[in-house]
Amino acid sequence: QQKQKAEDPSAKGPTMPKAVQRSTAADFTVDALLSALRLRSFSCAPPDRKLLSDPVKGILDTYKQALAMCTKIEGFSALAARSSLRLYPDGHLLEDSVGWQTSSEPGPIRQVQDDLEQLMATAERAQAMLENLIAPKDKVWRPGEQRQKPSAVPMASFAYSNGVKSME
Repeated sequence: QQKQKAEDPSAKGPTMPKAVQRSTAADFTVDALLSALRLRSFSCAPPDRKLLSDPVKGILDTYKQALAMCTKIEGFSALAARSSLRLYPDGHLLEDSVGWQTSSEPGPIRQVQDDLEQLMATAERAQAMLENLIAPKDKVWRPGEQRQKPSAVPMASFAYSNGVKSME
């Protein structure tokens, strides 16, 4: 009887859940997501890690494929090696270290419109201006169009326009 009592799991009291074995990038990513959700969300419990594992694996696989394709494109290494630039008050794009030497800060990025339709109209005008600066032509770019040897970017073999995002 004593032997039976010792082997009964309910007799041992509450047990801790088994630690999850992490072995893939998706496992570590899911754990990081759940940890961030636990720290930031006080009103709801984070989802079960099983629900997130497969979608995160799919996302990471897609990212790996896209990165592999990008790294094979001519000019990728030059672009990746280039420093990030920010717009400073004098209208110049500068590296932060250079901008800080002038004792100035980059201008804040502002969205002045609250109305979505106005914002979309502004986005369309900005997209058209940008496309015209990169590769001027008589006709407007169609979404998905690719233009060879854009005049404003002599190092680029082509320029691609996604067009303006839709309201959906």
